Amino acid sequence: MLKYHNLFDGNTLNSSIITIGNYDGIHLGHKYILEEMLFLSMEIKLPTVLLTFNPHTNDVIFNKPTPLLCSYNKKTEILNMSRLNYLCVVDFTQEISRINVDDFMKILIKKYNPKSIVLGYDNKFGYKKTGTFNYLSQNNNYKNIIIKQCNEFCIKGIPVKSSSIKKFLINGMIDKANEYLGYKYSISGIVVRGNGIGVKIGFPTANIEINENKQLIPSNGVYSVNLTFNNSKYSAICNIGTKPTISMDSDRSLEVHLIDVGNIDLYNQIVDIEFNFKIRDEVRFKNINELKNQIEKDIKLLVEGE
Repeated sequence: MLKYHNLFDGNTLNSSIITIGNYDGIHLGHKYILEEMLFLSMEIKLPTVLLTFNPHTNDVIFNKPTPLLCSYNKKTEILNMSRLNYLCVVDFTQEISRINVDDFMKILIKKYNPKSIVLGYDNKFGYKKTGTFNYLSQNNNYKNIIIKQCNEFCIKGIPVKSSSIKKFLINGMIDKANEYLGYKYSISGIVVRGNGIGVKIGFPTANIEINENKQLIPSNGVYSVNLTFNNSKYSAICNIGTKPTISMDSDRSLEVHLIDVGNIDLYNQIVDIEFNFKIRDEVRFKNINELKNQIEKDIKLLVEGE
């Protein structure tokens, strides 16, 4: 079972294998690094440690929110299903961001005495990102540590990276994002009361207020999704956007209509929305009837495709 540490909590290990990074999304590229670390762990019989940062380092360094692929809770949920031994969380602050790589390494060595540090191909840490594979592997101070750099993990010759997955989501390319993640992209939120228009046109919707507003919301459009509530999963259709046919409001909203499901009271409940694929872009229709007809077509497409 995964055990949790904080960088300055006083917990130590006699020896270990460590990897370091934000690990936003725990996508296939990340999992490749973790598998390399676990394979090494089997060879030299040492516990594994993932040292990660909360909040995302860019939040602090650039002083602006970073759209995330998964919340911190989702990250730990995924990692709990791995074979890692320890997750060490660094409560990232401006002060910590200014620690140079050698001082940071002193902290790591004192706490975990790493026998090996496993890095991704573009891994950088420490002040001004000077903690690179080349720096560590060529520094005599760390000659007793095996510094291993993993190759790129590619799909059809393209490296799997968090930035690429975010671009897919921004462009509504859910299939590609899910392929690179290795699981279906999801967001969670609480169901709040909307304006009731969905009920009036025969398609009641759950209006989702996103729990973690820093998590990246896919581009405006209509999506096939699964809604999970109380360990039950329901097929659903989701609209992300400004509802241009019925509203002049420019604020984005996320609404979900459950398909072929009776009355379920979801108000004030936390639900999880899992994205399957994008059906179409959001469109401004001439009137409510045109909108209703299109929703019927969208649902028919989903039902017949299942």
